[in-house]
Amino acid sequence: MPPELSDDELMLLVKKGNENAFTQLFKRHSSAVFGLCMRFFSGNRSRSEDVSQEVWTKVVVYSRTYERSEEHTSELQSHLNLVCRLLLEKK
Repeated sequence: MPPELSDDELMLLVKKGNENAFTQLFKRHSSAVFGLCMRFFSGNRSRSEDVSQEVWTKVVVYSRTYERSEEHTSELQSHLNLVCRLLLEKK
């Protein structure tokens, strides 16, 4: 899969069940999601890993209703941040 695909294009492929597209999104954004969790949980790696995994599960669910966006990366990043924060608040 070419690395130049936007987040928007990757999400549309994930919506169709493309696992390679999900892997590329994960590689692109997993550090930021995990970093946010680590900050929230004051460096608790175990809790951060658990919540990060939940976030990525939610991305797969979200992909089922994903629609094309004009603001490619910013919409996905905003959604990842929102989901992460919501999950963090529940913990």
